Amino acid sequence: MSGSSVALDTSAAIAILAGQAGTLLSQSIEPLLLPVPVIGELRYGALNSRRAAQNLADVEQLIGRCRVLGVTETTAAVYARIRLGLKEKGKPIPEDDVWIAALCVEHHGTALQTVGKDTAEEARRGSFGRPGANSATLEVTAR
Repeated sequence: MSGSSVALDTSAAIAILAGQAGTLLSQSIEPLLLPVPVIGELRYGALNSRRAAQNLADVEQLIGRCRVLGVTETTAAVYARIRLGLKEKGKPIPEDDVWIAALCVEHHGTALQTVGKDTAEEARRGSFGRPGANSATLEVTAR
């Protein structure tokens, strides 16, 4: 990892909200960074849940503990380079993930904490088996 700060992707943030991110939280990483697209995904998920008020309050509390990475014109330029590079390689990814990657690159190669798809799904269902088992910290770069 470069530096001591780590950006959370949506799956890592969900694991924290579900109380299942023991490995991540035990690393004493400060500050935790939260890209704006992740905040949008978290708020959508909270509003679309059966416990909307409580889940939204939990999301807002997490946002308060993190430094928010907002989108700028520089982010847009980095986004364009990343998206074009992925297109040229034939490896498109979801739009929100490109924005998240662009924010990490813009902020000097900030590492991105993610949780594997299966692990994130288990966290959403509340049946998280081994915290941190499928998590990863990625270095995000653009050409």
